Amino acid sequence: MKSFNTAIFLALTIFISACGEDIPTQKPLKRDITEVVYASGVLEPQNQFTLYSLADGTVANIFVNEGDTINISHDLIRVDGNATQARLYSSEEIYKTARQNYGENSPVLQEVKSQLKTLKVKLQNDSTNYERYKRLYNQGAVKKSDYERFELAYINTKNDYAAAQARLKNLRSQLYVNLQNAESQYKVIQDDVAHYLIKSSVKGRIYDILKEQGEVVRRGEPIAIIGDADNVILKLSVDESDIEKIIVGQEVLVQIETFGDKIFKAKI
Repeated sequence: MKSFNTAIFLALTIFISACGEDIPTQKPLKRDITEVVYASGVLEPQNQFTLYSLADGTVANIFVNEGDTINISHDLIRVDGNATQARLYSSEEIYKTARQNYGENSPVLQEVKSQLKTLKVKLQNDSTNYERYKRLYNQGAVKKSDYERFELAYINTKNDYAAAQARLKNLRSQLYVNLQNAESQYKVIQDDVAHYLIKSSVKGRIYDILKEQGEVVRRGEPIAIIGDADNVILKLSVDESDIEKIIVGQEVLVQIETFGDKIFKAKI
């Protein structure tokens, strides 16, 4: 029993002595934990779109270079289509002829007008003779056969004059229809030819030209890439396990291969 009490005393003495020494301590610090999400992607201009050819042919002229800024109606590329140019020339000549034929100095109309003028003079003469012989016949001064001869001449000339008037009216109508058709066809081919000169419909910048001068191009084939001149967007592929960590307005640090170690800031 004595030995046990001694052991307790020694232990207490050691503990009390130890409490009197300076023991190194660390206080906990409260800090935010930053978790990094890595993603790779591509840099694109905002509102990027691909320009397509509207005609078949050969690239004759390229009026812009990659990196050029452009405005609306800026000439970009001209495609050469010989067959369409030939159609345009032919339709233009047909339209000119149709317009000339319908005009006041139309050779076609002048011929019928001349005939009508001649018949009008003849009708006046035949009408005068008919009326004169009609009076003479009623007075018994001429034979019936003579009266009937002038009457028949008057009737025939009157019918010929009416037929010439109808022919002139129908010819005018037909020439007008021909003019409308020729003009419509000419405008259609003009629009088609306009497709061979490709113009810009927006303001922006040329980021890529997909064709070279002399190269064959088909209708609907991409020929250039256009986008905003100043604003660009970064399209990134994020792993599905990290996507919940992405929020709108979050700051992003971007490193682009062509700029080495330079860091750019972006925002989601």
